[in-house]
Amino acid sequence: MRLFPKVLLLILGLLILLAAVLTVVEVRNETRQISSLVEQKGTQIARVLSVSALPHLVNRDFGTLNALLQETQRGSDLIAGALLGPDGVILAHTDINRLGDKGSDDLVLQAAGGEGAVVKHMGSGNDAVMAVGVPVRLRGDMLGVLRLEFSETAVYKSIRSTVFRGIGVAAAALVIGSILAFAASGLITRPILQLTASAGKIARGDMSYPIAVNRKDEIGQLAAAFQSMTEGLKRTFGDLVREKRRTEAIVQSVPDGMVTVDAGRRVTFMNPAALSVLGFSADEVLGRPCVEILGNPPCVADCFLAGGNGAASARREEMGLITKTGRPIRVIKTVAPMQDEDGRVAGAVETIQDVTQTRRLEEKVRQSERLASVGKLAAGVAHEINNPLSAVIGISGVLLRRLPADHPDRGPLQEISDYGKRSARIVRDLLNYARQMPPEKRSTDMNRLVRESVQRIERANPDKRFSVTFDLDPSLPDVLADPYQMEQVFSNIVLNAVQSLNGEGEVRIVSALDGDRIRISVIDNGCGIPPENRSRVFEPFFTTRPQGMGTGLGLSISYGIVSGHGGTIDVESEEGIGTCFIVRLPLSPISRGPV
Repeated sequence: MRLFPKVLLLILGLLILLAAVLTVVEVRNETRQISSLVEQKGTQIARVLSVSALPHLVNRDFGTLNALLQETQRGSDLIAGALLGPDGVILAHTDINRLGDKGSDDLVLQAAGGEGAVVKHMGSGNDAVMAVGVPVRLRGDMLGVLRLEFSETAVYKSIRSTVFRGIGVAAAALVIGSILAFAASGLITRPILQLTASAGKIARGDMSYPIAVNRKDEIGQLAAAFQSMTEGLKRTFGDLVREKRRTEAIVQSVPDGMVTVDAGRRVTFMNPAALSVLGFSADEVLGRPCVEILGNPPCVADCFLAGGNGAASARREEMGLITKTGRPIRVIKTVAPMQDEDGRVAGAVETIQDVTQTRRLEEKVRQSERLASVGKLAAGVAHEINNPLSAVIGISGVLLRRLPADHPDRGPLQEISDYGKRSARIVRDLLNYARQMPPEKRSTDMNRLVRESVQRIERANPDKRFSVTFDLDPSLPDVLADPYQMEQVFSNIVLNAVQSLNGEGEVRIVSALDGDRIRISVIDNGCGIPPENRSRVFEPFFTTRPQGMGTGLGLSISYGIVSGHGGTIDVESEEGIGTCFIVRLPLSPISRGPV
């Protein structure tokens, strides 16, 4: 047999095969599309109905629910519909005779255990049914499951029509293709098939497939243009991939957090810095409303995403956030809109800068400046009244020694002497606070110093009804510190803890290594510090004790001593539960070991 008939028969065979494949593919595609549309329509009806039924279900208005199901049945292919409670009992049904029956099946159980719609196809032909189950929830609580059954008879009729239409089209294409194949033979068919194969490869992302059509006619020109287009696409695609990788590298490495949200205010991306600041993983935030993670109630009301127009501009504000672990932080959040090709807001990009530590340091600087100013004032006042007080105490003492024991003036003179001595103690505290002598540092065992400070307090309170426990790290290295000043610090802190117990309770002292510092915590289960007073505990003259029970300088002096040692002192407290004072001191170069 000659080559031409062989080629012709081959082409006819290919045409027959192609027609059959196209028919099958078309039928399958049509079937999938119709089924998908039916599923979408059924799911949409179920979801809308579940939303409409929610208030009636909450109010237990089952009559309205029955009417709602029956009305839906009249306007669609709905065969039967039921609303089942969490226990599987039918609360509403298109057939009111089914009310009160048990109606649970696998579909209902799957819907109850999930978040979205569950679809199940049953039967075939004229008996084909599509069942849809949707959970009805209120704030995460399961109130029931809506189960709807739709007839698929119309679907199968449409599929049969598609099959007949496909067969007719395939037959017509086969006849026409045979005529064209006979006329054109392999002169046109072969290069076109090659171009078709190349196009399929490119459509699947494979741009390395060569186009080998070596002809000088129009088909050859078409092949050359196709090859040029492929090379251009390859270069453009490569540029896009490189730009995408570069952008991803920049976004992943920036120190500030970066978040993108869509027009529905749901998180679509969060870089590692943002995840680290907020304490989440990517799986925990993607798809969640941004207000649950990044916002607060006021930000919802003025969110520019609600407007949906491109006139919105970037906004910058400082605000407080709560991390996943419940830790409050301060951040500077900048929000800018992302626009689509029509200029409408399609989402937003937010940057988050954690300024918690910066604000704490700023507050410490302000506090140090306040303390320094008060210290200068205290020194001046103390020097001015010290000499007159000495005279008052001295003269009253001389007069008391001269007067007999039963003299009526001894009482007032003794009161003058006592008040003078009390004022002298206040002046001494003022001078100690104002002087803040430089520490005379030497190697100090802080565990031992803390124990000795507590022992002195216990000896001064023989009738104590409180207990002091120690959890001290035996491997804690010595630090360079002034033992006298540090004993004053811990005596002040422990005395404050004891006085907060109101006679009964426990004080726990914990020491540990904290990076390049040691950390000593004094924890009590006393009355705690009210929130409005926590920022003032280190201010001079601030005290919550009754008048005459203290000057309010103890913690201020302690703050100055610890700062003079290059350390920090912080307070954490919850009213009614207790207080924790944390002292951190730097390790000496010897304690740090070789670098």
